Parts: sequence; structure tokens; C-alpha cells
Amino acid sequence: MEDNRTAFYRQIHGGFLIYDSRARNPCENETCTKIPKVVLTPEIKKDIEKCDPFDRYQYANMLQYTPQKYLPREYTLVSPTMNTLKFDSKFESGNLWQAIKINEDEYNLMLEYDIETQGYTQWYYFSVLNYKEGHTVKFNILNLMKPNSLYSQGLLPLTKSIELLNKTGVNWHRAGENVSYYQNNIPRKYLVQGVPAFYYTLTFTYTFEYANDKVYFSHCYPYTYTDLIEYLNDLSLNPFYSNYLKISTLCKTLAGNECPVLTITENIDTYENYVLGLTRSHTQKQKKAIVLTSRVHPGESNSSYIIKGAIDYLLCNSHNARSLRKAFVFKIIPMLNPDGVVYGNYRCSLLGVDLNRRWKEPNHILHPTIFHAKELIGSLKQHNSLFFYCDIHGHSSKKGTFMYACKTKGVSLIEQKENIYLRLIPLMLGKRNPWFEYRNCSFRIEKIKETTARVVVFKEFSVLASYTLESSFLGNSSSEVFDDYKLYEIGAELCHIFSFFRTASKLQKAVEVIYKGIIDVPQNSDFDLGQAIEAVNPECLDNVLPEDSSALSESDSAGSENDDKKLHFKLFSSKIKIKKKTKHINPPIIKVFPKTPPTCAPSSLARSTSTKKLSSGLNSTAIFRVRKTSFRKFKALNQTNS
Repeated sequence: MEDNRTAFYRQIHGGFLIYDSRARNPCENETCTKIPKVVLTPEIKKDIEKCDPFDRYQYANMLQYTPQKYLPREYTLVSPTMNTLKFDSKFESGNLWQAIKINEDEYNLMLEYDIETQGYTQWYYFSVLNYKEGHTVKFNILNLMKPNSLYSQGLLPLTKSIELLNKTGVNWHRAGENVSYYQNNIPRKYLVQGVPAFYYTLTFTYTFEYANDKVYFSHCYPYTYTDLIEYLNDLSLNPFYSNYLKISTLCKTLAGNECPVLTITENIDTYENYVLGLTRSHTQKQKKAIVLTSRVHPGESNSSYIIKGAIDYLLCNSHNARSLRKAFVFKIIPMLNPDGVVYGNYRCSLLGVDLNRRWKEPNHILHPTIFHAKELIGSLKQHNSLFFYCDIHGHSSKKGTFMYACKTKGVSLIEQKENIYLRLIPLMLGKRNPWFEYRNCSFRIEKIKETTARVVVFKEFSVLASYTLESSFLGNSSSEVFDDYKLYEIGAELCHIFSFFRTASKLQKAVEVIYKGIIDVPQNSDFDLGQAIEAVNPECLDNVLPEDSSALSESDSAGSENDDKKLHFKLFSSKIKIKKKTKHINPPIIKVFPKTPPTCAPSSLARSTSTKKLSSGLNSTAIFRVRKTSFRKFKALNQTNS
């Protein structure tokens, strides 16, 4: 039977194709299907006409994706079955495009590009069903796109064996041997910054301990959209939280998934009535607002564990948590890109764009979660003073947990004080948490980051304490690997820092512990955060801890451009612009008649050539006049010759 099927096998990248996420398996009870494109109505065209040209192009050509992950089955794949591993990624957040069998002990793998792109390969999440115990297999992921990787610094693939989990209780853990990350000889389609570009390979070996065991492999701890919804459902059903927690829907995504938002504050019903204008409450008005967001990049799943730690800390019954709920109102959007999480993207939405580059001018149709998140922040600032914003991310090339912030020009004394003030929270976090590394923090605004959440909130909403929190996929500089519990603790510690900003005395004590003499805040129970800035001691400006020069290299500066489809669009657009610029150049001088009078009429080929030359520089009326004059002169010349 196997010999009869061999003629139908597909050969690719040095072996037989045994898995394709876009193919139907003959054993599966499904048919080959196609997904229709979105309907571009005149109303939608009008709504998006001022958006980025690439975004408009993407929307006009994108498919109508469903809320649950489903990719079109384009063909039926016939592949070897004997002594062959079985791969699968057709589940939520899964990412594996193709698996190619080189031999029984080696497989080449290709990752799925982000939906509607030809790039952003970094996140992987797939399962393998083996057939014998003690089998060591080499896996080569061939189409990674980042030149630098933590796999070169000791990062191992994350694995989960179902048999091991059932027998010992060991869940996700780092495993694998002979890990290597290097550039291969597979070329990308387009030049990157004018230079030929190639893909990168991650290779590792893994030994299957049990026979017939399903083992999952992932880049980081998976946290799916379903995980989030189940977690929020459990919170909403807990009556203990009813007085200070409300879960609502921010908006719906392109695929129709709901984007949840949490409000956490004391006397939640009174606060909601205050926001709606039904009651007046000085207590609610005095509360400072804090906004936390995460998972705008779906492949940075470690950010979900950090924000979960923050939520659980704020909901607990500790003295600090109760004090925070009394002093602040928290708005938390735990997953800004639900569609990308569902479909297993690394960086983009289903539109194929980086949503963290759309904060400046988001569109309610193309970027609904960003549009409504920005509206939420604007509305929140009308009712409460916005004290703190933080967008949580994962970092793919640096170690530790650290923060990026903006800074003022630093010309005047007050600007220098502000630059000190925005360093307070990173300094405090670094003192409390062993996995936070202040020396990796950066305080500046890069031009390429001007449309990100951190910078837009800083500039448009005048929020000085506007941050990006980054946490490494690997661990800290002391070679301690981050697990889900450590990530959870980082989120809890971040919220604990807010308790120091409730009163002037608490802030003063905290700062004195961190660095004596930076701030001298007056003892005042009626505390305004602006006092912290005013009270900075100017004599100590030069003594503030400087940022490390290594921190000046921020995360993946070209990350949002790491897409061959986008590179092609830009190349094509630039050619069109060049043509438009050269369209109105003065036409060359064209000689209509030869010096020697012809003895016969021009041939049809000559007429067509002459017309082509004229049409490049003259309008239709001019061409008609030239033709008419030419005919008269030609007729007169023939009569003279005769």
C-alpha cells in the first residue's frame, strides 16, 4: 500500500512533505474549501480612504476570517505514514505550516507566516505524535527571519509531554539539546535595506521518552484567547469581587471576537454612575487612573502571565490591594489582539499589520481594538487624572525585565525634574524584583516608535509615566530562566509599586530607600503627584543613576517591517511615484518630416511609430493637428514632384 502511494508524495526542501496546515489529510473528514474575501462597500471605502495605503490594500484583499481558527484547505496531501512522526498545528494559537521528512531521525519545518503577510516568523506551537520510545529526532525550523535570537544565548524550546504530565505532573518545561541558530542559504524574495536577505534556521534535537506520546513544542508558554475567556468567566462568577470588579467588552475584532476590558476600583457601581453622570462623587473624582494593556503582539505570550499576575494582585484581599482599589481606578485590557492570538500570529493582526504602529491614527474598521482603546484612555482622562500607562511585551533578543519610557527635552529645570520622576518606577521595581534590570531600561523617543502606544499616550494625553514593560523570553542576566510563576510575580510587583504613590510620605520613604537625596517630598496627606516633580532636589540631578549604553539598542527596530509582502508593496508604490514624477517632464523635440521628401505615403508601421512618439509628449488635439498638417504638406510635396 505504501509503495503504491509513493508516486503521489510531494518533495520539498530535501524530503517528503508530510504535513501542511493548508492541506486536507485523506484521513480527515473534511473537504477542500476556500474562504471568501471581505465585502468592500462604498461606506467602508469612505471610512478608510484616509488610512495608510498599505492598510487599505490589505483590507481590500483580506479574507473573511471566522472567530475560531480556520485556514482554507487548498488540496489533499498524500504522505508517508510508516515510521513517520505525525504533526499538527490546526488548533488555537498553533503555528506550523509544513513538516518535511528527511529521514526517520530528521525533519525540516516551515512556520506559518502571520496572516495576510509573508513574514514575522518567530512564534511556533505544534504537536508531534511519535511511535517509539527513546527516539532522538533532529528538528530544523528553516524560515525564521530575525538575525539575532536568544536561542544563541541558551534559550531552549518549551515542551509538554502528555505521558510525562499524566505520570509525574510535569507540565511545560524547557527541553532539547544541540540547539543552534544560524543564517541559512534560503533567500528571501526581496532586498532588505538594499541588501540580499536570507532566512535563519533554528535546529535542535529532542528525545521522545515514551512511545505513542503526544509532545507539544512552543516558543514560549502558550496563553490562548480561550484561556483568557475562561479566566475572566471565573472572576465574574466570584461574588467576592462584585464590589470592585467589572468586566465589559471594549469592542469586536475583525474576525468578530470580543476584546474584554476590566475595571477595578472600590465601589465599582458608584464609580460607574459617576462616569455616566448620574451622580456626583468627589471621592471617585479624586482617584488617579492607571491603564495596563498587553498582548498587542500575539506571539509575546509571556505578557499574558505578567498581566494576570497584576490582575490577581489587585483583586486579592491584602491591605495593599485594598488601598490601591481605594486610591486608583484601574482599566486593564489583557489582550489587544485576540484574532492574532487565535490564529497563531507572532506580531500582526488579521489585517497583516503591527497594531502597535497604529496608535497615532487608528481606524475603527481596520484597527478596532486600538481605536477603542485610545478612546477609552481619552474618556478616562476626562473623569480622572491619568497617572500611569503601561503596555506589556515580550523581548526576543535581550535578557531580564526592563522598561522603556519617554523623556522631555531636559532644557529647563522642570523638564530635568520630569526626567528624574519617570525613572522612579523602574528604579523601585529594580530594587524589589530580582528579575528586573534597570540598566537595560531606556528613556527616549525613537522616530520609528512615534506611533506606538507608549509615545502616543505620552504626547497626546500628556502622561509622563507612560511605559513599555519588556520581559525576556529567556531569563535574566544571572542565567535564571523565567517560568510562568516568575512572570506572574513581575506583574504583582508592578502593582505593588503603585502603593508608594498613594501618599507623599510613602513616596518619600520609598525614594529614600532607593537613592537618598533625590526627592524631598513635604509631608502632606492631600497629595498631588505633581508635588513629586516639584520637590526634586536640583542639586542631585547629576547623581541619578544613568541608563546603560547597551540599553540604547531597543527591541527589534525593524520588527514591524519584517514582511516581504510589505517590502514588495513599498517597492511597487515607489515605482508608481517615480512614474508620476516623470510623467510631466517636457517632451523631447520630435522631427515630423524627413529632410528628403518621401515619394510615397508612410507605411502603417511608420505611422504607428510616429504616433507612439508623439503621444508620449503631446495631447490628442496636438497630435490631430500635426497629422492634419503633415498630410497637407505631404500632398503638396507630391504634387510638386509630379
